[in-house]
Amino acid sequence: MLVAGVVLKQTQKPEELATEEYVPLDLSFDAAAVQKIDISKPKAATAGAGKKEEEYVELVKKNDIWKVSGLFNARADEDKIEKFLKELREAKGELRAKDKALFPDFGIGDNEAYRIVLTGGANAGEAGRLPLLDLRIGTKKADYRSLFVRKEGSDPIYVTDANLFGEMGLYGDPKTESLNQDYWPSTSLVEVDSDKVTKLETRRFKDGEEVLTTSVIKEAFGARSSSSGEGPGTEGVQKKWKYTREDRPFAIDAEKIKNHLDSLKTWRAQKVLNPKEKDYGLAKPAWRMNILMEDGKEIAVSAGGADEDTKAYDMQVSGEPVVFQLTYYYFENMDVDDSRFFVDNPLGVDPDKTTKLVIRAHKKPMEFNPKQKPREALTQYLNDLKNFRVEKLLFEGAKIKSPAPYSLEVQTEGAQPQVLDFGEMVSQELKLYPGVKRGVLQPFAIAESDFKKYFDALDRLAEPKT
Repeated sequence: MLVAGVVLKQTQKPEELATEEYVPLDLSFDAAAVQKIDISKPKAATAGAGKKEEEYVELVKKNDIWKVSGLFNARADEDKIEKFLKELREAKGELRAKDKALFPDFGIGDNEAYRIVLTGGANAGEAGRLPLLDLRIGTKKADYRSLFVRKEGSDPIYVTDANLFGEMGLYGDPKTESLNQDYWPSTSLVEVDSDKVTKLETRRFKDGEEVLTTSVIKEAFGARSSSSGEGPGTEGVQKKWKYTREDRPFAIDAEKIKNHLDSLKTWRAQKVLNPKEKDYGLAKPAWRMNILMEDGKEIAVSAGGADEDTKAYDMQVSGEPVVFQLTYYYFENMDVDDSRFFVDNPLGVDPDKTTKLVIRAHKKPMEFNPKQKPREALTQYLNDLKNFRVEKLLFEGAKIKSPAPYSLEVQTEGAQPQVLDFGEMVSQELKLYPGVKRGVLQPFAIAESDFKKYFDALDRLAEPKT
C-alpha cells in the first residue's frame, strides 16, 4: 500500500508537469558489444562487523563464449543471456518518482537494490571495458508483474513490466530471495553441428574390460559432377556414414545418426559440480563417448558410475572445467549401440513381393509362399515383420544353441533370403530374446512382445481347411 500511495502522490502534479510524468524508459544499448555482466545485491550488515556483504553473479565473454566466473568458469547458457539482454534492451516504462528521498519506499537505494552493470565495447580488453548500462532494480514491486528501476547516479524512478527478475532466475520475493548462480551455467553437455561430425564411438568399461558399443564413420565414396561441366570432383567429394565393423547384422540409416547427434544438445544435466569437491570416478570411467569433427577436433564425454542417492551419473566433457550431473533418463539416451542406427524394416519385407516365409518353433517348420497364396493372416504377419526392431546389441551372455529353437526365413522377390535364429529369453528382468542373423557373428535382442508376435499362436497362419 505504501508503494501505491507513493505512485498516487507522484501522479498528482501540476498540469505543467504532467507530460514529464510519462517520460518513457530508455535502456538502449548495443547487446553485441556486451562483454561482461555483473549482477549484485547487497546483504544486511554482518553482525558486529559493520560491513556489508554482496551476493554476486559475474558473467564474462571470452573468445565469444560466455562463462560463469563464480562457478569454476562454467560455460554459460547463451540463450538465457540473450533473453536477459533482450528484456533489458526492450524494457518499456514510465516515470513514477524523482525524489531521492523516496528511494526507501521503492527498495531502490544503493544499500538494498539489485544492481546490473553491463560493460564491453568493440576494442575493450579485460581492463578497458566501456560502460554500457548501470541499472538499479528495487526490491519492492508495484504488483505481481511490475517493478521499479533507475539508472545509477540518477534520481528518476520508472515502473516497468519487463520480466527482469524472471530472466535472472528469481521468482520469489526479491527482497528475501538470493541471487542464484546455478541459474546461469549451460547444462547442455555437448552442442555440435551434426553435419560436421565425421566419427562417433561409444565404449563401456567393466572390470578392466572395454566394449566398443558404437563405431560409425563418415567416409568419401565419390565425387559430384560440376554444374559447369568442368568434370567430376570440382564440387567436392560426397560422404556417407558406415559402420567401422563388418559384423553388423543390418544396414545403416544415416538420418538416424544425424538425429542422434542433433539430440545431444537436448541432454540437460541437473546441475554443474565443483570438479575438485570429490572423486567422481572419472579417472577410470564406466562409459565414454568420442566425437570427431571434420576440423580434427575431438570431444570426449565420460561417465563415472551410477549414483544411487542422486539417481544420476557424474559426467565430464573435454574442455569443460566442471562436472555435470546427468539423470539416469538422459544417460540411457546417450548410452547407445550400433543398433540405434539400423534402418527401418531391416528385413526388407514387402507382403506383395514375399516369395518365401519359413517359421520354425521348436523344430516345427511352417512354410508359406505369400505372393502365390496370399491370405489376410499372412499379410498381417508380414506387416508385423516390416516393423521388426532390434532393442539392443548383446555383447555377453547371448549364446544361442544349435540348432536354434526358433528361426525365421524371409525371401523377397529379387533379394537374398534372410534367416534369423532366436534363443530362449535372456532374463526375466530384461524381457528380451536373443537373436542372430545367419552369417553374422554379432547377436542382438528383441522385445518379448515382438517375439510373441512371431512365434506364439502360429495356428492362425495355417491354411484353412476346405
